[in-house]
Amino acid sequence: MVGQAEDVTLCEELRPILERELARGNVIKEGPSRGWPKPESVFVALRDDSVPDRGLPEGVERSVNVDPHYDWGEDYFCHWHRHVLVCGAPRRR
Repeated sequence: MVGQAEDVTLCEELRPILERELARGNVIKEGPSRGWPKPESVFVALRDDSVPDRGLPEGVERSVNVDPHYDWGEDYFCHWHRHVLVCGAPRRR
């Protein structure tokens, strides 16, 4: 079960990406919440697409979503902490 709590924060690898997006006007539409996709995961969803930076922190992977089962267009996943930051609307094939 996904739980929402005020003390839930993204890992230090994803936090700069979140802060950059909020500074440019993007808005959190869901989260932060704990429990998806793994029990130890933290999940945050942003309303708009991100503006990808040239480099990502070590351990972070960015991917574009084309799966219609998910309600976002891209995600940043931290392999070390299993935290997820998703952005924007789903892409269609």
